[in-house]
Amino acid sequence: MNRLVLVKPSDVDGWYETTHRGERAYVMADFIKETKNPVPDNIVERMLYMVQPETGRSKSVYFNGYGGKWCHRFADWLAMNAGMPKQLIPDTSNCGKGIVWFATNELSGGFYFASMEHKSRLIRSYVNLRNQTEELTEVEQAYTPSPGDYVYFRWKRASRTVNVSHVGIVTAVDDTKIKTWEGNAGGKVDQREYSLSDIQVVGFGHPNYMSDISDSILSV
Repeated sequence: MNRLVLVKPSDVDGWYETTHRGERAYVMADFIKETKNPVPDNIVERMLYMVQPETGRSKSVYFNGYGGKWCHRFADWLAMNAGMPKQLIPDTSNCGKGIVWFATNELSGGFYFASMEHKSRLIRSYVNLRNQTEELTEVEQAYTPSPGDYVYFRWKRASRTVNVSHVGIVTAVDDTKIKTWEGNAGGKVDQREYSLSDIQVVGFGHPNYMSDISDSILSV
């Protein structure tokens, strides 16, 4: 399995230092081949570069060893694999809890609901959101998603008990649509495209992406 990962030399000969589930880990140099391509300094740009070999992967265990529903695990893995500390992302397998994290955690860049219907449903379902007004704020109404945002969905055919169905990572935005990378999209990692006015979009979580990891190199 070829994969792009961030590594740097370790204090032990024959090993590189990397991260796994956001924690320090090590990989044998025998399994590393350094890429000749330049490494993006920006974490979001790294994410979009490093996700390319993941296209079509269909097992959740590939993304930090987690099982079960894995769309959120994939999104979190992609951010951490590019160098994002895990305390700056939701780090969960539950999309509803991911939204609550963005909406309430002081380390996040905020959550921006796309409609009052979705916002009201989440407020009724999560006690941590009860201090929010059900109407969209002016900031939410004016919000334009950006690459690296988490985009949450509730499918049209979702049962009444489902608040949030799915999450992906925004990769591109124009005046009418967004493009995404998603895990567990038809059972695999895939790219998708949606209208900005799609009623299935619950809203957007904006991480506070940090600067790049110092003296790291990108290898596969």
